[in-house]
Amino acid sequence: MNLQVEDEKELSGTGVQVEIMPEVLNEHNSWWKYKQMLRGPLAEFAGVMVLIIFGNGVNCQVVLSSNSSVAASPKGGSVQDYLSISFGWAVGTAMGVWISAGISGGHINPAITLAFATWRGFPWKKVPAYIFAQVMGGLVGAALVYANYFHAIDIFEGVRLENQVAALMDDLAAGLHD
Repeated sequence: MNLQVEDEKELSGTGVQVEIMPEVLNEHNSWWKYKQMLRGPLAEFAGVMVLIIFGNGVNCQVVLSSNSSVAASPKGGSVQDYLSISFGWAVGTAMGVWISAGISGGHINPAITLAFATWRGFPWKKVPAYIFAQVMGGLVGAALVYANYFHAIDIFEGVRLENQVAALMDDLAAGLHD
């Protein structure tokens, strides 16, 4: 059995001869360049998304569970609420940085990206992609939290958003006819 590596060697105690073909190691498929360009922004997207899911998720959980219309047995207390929210955001921040740090540096904030580009030598050509990915990660994270809690939010608010928009449109239409 022959394997191909850098130069012919005998693997320690196995009796297997190995030789390498350098031209095979340096070849990349056609998507490699694009994958390398997208790694950092995608890591930032995932990191910010996780941050917002944990942070806004704990905010919704604390605020909505304090309402007797939403929760069967309202929970609460200012110290417990404060600790829940603080720990939720702390875990979200830690998880977001942990997810993205190995690939992109774990900025998870456009201000950090701009500061790194200004004072730490982060390439300016990557800044727009990172900021776009961070904003989109926040948007998707918030949309996922809203999708999870929209029934409870509607109960808490008392009126559905569609009804509010319809009432606004009626008021605007009435104002145009006066």
